[in-house]
Amino acid sequence: MLGVYLLVYSIPIQRVCKKRFSWISSRSASSLYIFTSKFTNSLMRKSLLSLLLLVLSVGLTWAQKQVAVTGIVVAAENNEPIEGASVICVEHPRSGALTDAKGKFTLRLPEGAKTLRISYIGYGAETVAVVAGKELRVQLKSTEKTLDPLVVSAYGVQRKSSLTGATSSIKASELANAKVESIDKALSGKVSGIRVASQTGNPGSAGTVQIRGVGSINGTTEPLYVVDGVPVTTGNYGIGGYSSNILASLNPEDIESVSVLKDAASASLYGSRAANGVVLITTKRGKQGKTSFNFKANTGFSRIATNSFELMNANEAFDYQREALINYELYRADALLPSGSKYAQRAALRQQLEAKYTDAAVTDEDLLVKSRTTATDWRKVLLGKTGRLSDVSLSASGGVDALRYFASLGYNDVTGVTPFGSFKRYSGLLNLDNKATKWLNLSFKGQVSYTSQEGSGDNSGQSSSVSLSQPTILTLLSAPDQPVYNADGSYNQNVAPMKGTDNPLQILDPTYITNQLGTLRGIGGVNAQVTFTDYLNFKTTNSIEYTLLKSFEYISPNTQDGRRVGGQGVRFTNELVVKTTSNVLNFNRDFTKHHVDALAGIEAQSFDQLRYGFSVNKYSTDKLRELGNGQVVDSESNRYGSFLLSYLGRVNYSYDNRYYLGLSLRDDISSKLGKNKRSGVFYSVSGAWRFGREAFLKDNNFLTDAKLRASYGTNGNLPDAEYSWRGLYDFGGNYGSESAIYLNQLANLDLGWEKSRSLNVGLDLTFARRFALSVEYFNKYTTDLLMSVPVSYNHGVANYQANRGELSNRGIEVELHASNILNSNAFRWDADLSLTKIRSRVEALPNGDIITGAGNYLYRPGADIYTFYLRKFHDVEKETGLARYVVDPTKDATADNLTYYSSQAAFTPTKSAYPKLFGGLTNTFSYGGFTLSTLLTYQFGGHFLDHFEGFAISDGARTISVNSSKDLVGNYWTPTNTTASNPLPILNNPLSSARLASTRFLHSSDFVRLKEVALSYRLPSSLTKALHVNSASVSLTANNLFYLYAATKNKELETPLNGFRTADIPALRTVSFGVNVGF
Repeated sequence: MLGVYLLVYSIPIQRVCKKRFSWISSRSASSLYIFTSKFTNSLMRKSLLSLLLLVLSVGLTWAQKQVAVTGIVVAAENNEPIEGASVICVEHPRSGALTDAKGKFTLRLPEGAKTLRISYIGYGAETVAVVAGKELRVQLKSTEKTLDPLVVSAYGVQRKSSLTGATSSIKASELANAKVESIDKALSGKVSGIRVASQTGNPGSAGTVQIRGVGSINGTTEPLYVVDGVPVTTGNYGIGGYSSNILASLNPEDIESVSVLKDAASASLYGSRAANGVVLITTKRGKQGKTSFNFKANTGFSRIATNSFELMNANEAFDYQREALINYELYRADALLPSGSKYAQRAALRQQLEAKYTDAAVTDEDLLVKSRTTATDWRKVLLGKTGRLSDVSLSASGGVDALRYFASLGYNDVTGVTPFGSFKRYSGLLNLDNKATKWLNLSFKGQVSYTSQEGSGDNSGQSSSVSLSQPTILTLLSAPDQPVYNADGSYNQNVAPMKGTDNPLQILDPTYITNQLGTLRGIGGVNAQVTFTDYLNFKTTNSIEYTLLKSFEYISPNTQDGRRVGGQGVRFTNELVVKTTSNVLNFNRDFTKHHVDALAGIEAQSFDQLRYGFSVNKYSTDKLRELGNGQVVDSESNRYGSFLLSYLGRVNYSYDNRYYLGLSLRDDISSKLGKNKRSGVFYSVSGAWRFGREAFLKDNNFLTDAKLRASYGTNGNLPDAEYSWRGLYDFGGNYGSESAIYLNQLANLDLGWEKSRSLNVGLDLTFARRFALSVEYFNKYTTDLLMSVPVSYNHGVANYQANRGELSNRGIEVELHASNILNSNAFRWDADLSLTKIRSRVEALPNGDIITGAGNYLYRPGADIYTFYLRKFHDVEKETGLARYVVDPTKDATADNLTYYSSQAAFTPTKSAYPKLFGGLTNTFSYGGFTLSTLLTYQFGGHFLDHFEGFAISDGARTISVNSSKDLVGNYWTPTNTTASNPLPILNNPLSSARLASTRFLHSSDFVRLKEVALSYRLPSSLTKALHVNSASVSLTANNLFYLYAATKNKELETPLNGFRTADIPALRTVSFGVNVGF
């Protein structure tokens, strides 16, 4: 490098040599001095001298021998690895490294290097001797004041010991094994109080997160997401009927940590948007030192994780059809029901029908399956593809004290298990931190990403009906005795009678039916912190978030659905702009044993949305999909906007690190609310007693720390819509041949927030400095629910938005973190347990019961959230083979209170989808360079309604055109199988018309699942030296491997959180191989 500098002629050679000669030996330096003392100002002589110096410096560099030094840095108190510790060679200060997530480092030092200095914020520095060929183990002792880690909290950071609220933190290394496109899905099983589910198994589908229960009936139940101090937009702004989430635009590899704020004390500073909790995401930032690069790559495959959606083969379906035909004839002959006039002759008539319906006779009937020979396993064809995943990221981090930087590029490519389903993400991040002066710190954040999704749609909206173009439904509609292709290689057009001449595989091709969604997202932020004194500073955070979503939906005129309208195409554009400014004055000072931490600020955020698009049909050609080739049938252009202005403040006081008090206050003014209720004040009060610091526990080697804390406060929840309180008119109507305007929504000037009052009591205990136990009791009570309230028809509308109704969520959380359980330097075992016991219940409603949703959910005071309101299935009568339902569920199921007709049974509250107990258990084992990590997740006490079964187990009602579930094989009633769980099939079954909305398809969702397994190996220094890299590791990761326990077999039990199991792609089992190289 010396010679490179010297070749720049505009730099005086004396100045260069003065700054750079420390890198050269004393004898070499003397030689260089002789050279420099004799040169003249001649350009020729300067050039020759520079060339000589270049050759000399290169020679010295290659001649100097290097040694590799490796080691691990841990905390002395608990042997926890310390990530980001600085390791510097004393003799060669420019040679240094940072420890990785496992506390390990690798250095290449010149021969003769003797000493390393290791330091980390909050720990005393250590100096150790260099020992080549042996891994060093360095223990850093925490300083008294910073014995516990910093935790990201609302508008800043706090020491964990000073927290008075319920906050859980997760490091990036704990999220890395999830291998998901969106960070919200990676939280499953890692934090108490959180339930996580994916809406579907399609690539890029949205995750759903609930913190401490269900906070609303009609409003959002999702938490607020805050990235680097700025609330961001999340949710599905794309295609209706196609699951997506803007949050997937954030590359998980760019995340440093995640904090979850669960109670009022920790979240009330976010006021009207924090009733469902807050998720704080902190992205990676640059660390001082020379530039270090990190390259990560993962590749793998995926398959459906369970045996969900298995169907009959041709022979099994043929037998089922034959039974359905025979029983249909018995029903028509009035010989099937015990009340029938010919029931006594049923056996004899059946013998005659068995003789009549030979295989040839069944083949002649208008039924789905014509042969016993299986030609195609349609589940394998349409759902059995091996998905692929690829994830690549490259990052650079470094800088000096005045300027630090982190930059990254990422690429993610996932293909699903269905034909043509895919998700891609291209992302970039730049974080800059500049210490402009002693009193001014500046930072800049730039994030840009583009994601694209493509697929055939789904039922994530949970409609009671289904699209006949969904892959799972197509498997049902396809005859197993029909091949995919004809002998000439063309598509077989006689596969699915309900789809006409459409071949199921063919129409999944994007040239026939497609849903495409592209999302461009950019976030830019500029922050400044002005430090007045060592205890007083002002920070301003300013951000703009721009999101552009473009969707395209197409149905070819060559499909059955498209043929009716000559093809159909829709394009929509959704443009979102969110501007945020936050200005906070911070005070943080010690007064001997007293400590005061306070802030006061003002924040404003604007939201602007422009949505426009149009649709066409009657395409002039099937060769071109663009909308210009069709006739416009509809168009839309709408603009929405809202504004939030907030004043906030917080004071935290502590005495002697033993007694803590906290008070926070926020006043929100939102344009989403009626002008009479536009302003709302939210607060919290909290306190803690760290009795582990009292004299009676001082120097206790068993109970090394203990804290009791409590908090009470309020949060809010805003309406989703920008104009819920306004009187709205629709301009799309007509009066005869004239256009018309009509009232669409009544105004409510008193529409306000949903308000939550939260009580939290927690106990934190630390044993032997290695075992941390946290137990919480929480009680969240929500009032003023946003409800649709009936009004007189004289108003011209049926309902209007108002604040009515109440909910409660009560429970207990337990978290146990065990570090180095065996207290061994060679073999390390860490464990983390999370457990939540909860009950979510409706407390009050304005106008009696509410029954809503495809799952027939009952909201009734005293009933659990997500209680299914269904007809009660009793049994399959052994003598007749008929299903029986309870007529009046408030009475005993006696013979006179049972019916064979499902439609005659009354509805009744049944089980709730919400589990009573859930959590996770993580175990991590390390030995040498190997690390094995496993995650078990579990839940008990919940149920799900299987929507798919309503179609696949139709008891013959759909047998003419639909195949049936494999679960029926050997388990439907026949005269020789009278103990079966399923009734006999009847073609066009008139008895089971209401079977779907019954407890027959309500199942337990209890499970224990091996959710994640990750095995990694860190290459030894001798090998990394040969590869000329600082560090390298390889890993093998598997997700959703199998159920250790499943209350319901052959089903995906991790359903959407409300327990409605749609006919969508279930969770996938993924296996991936990865490499991680630092250089």
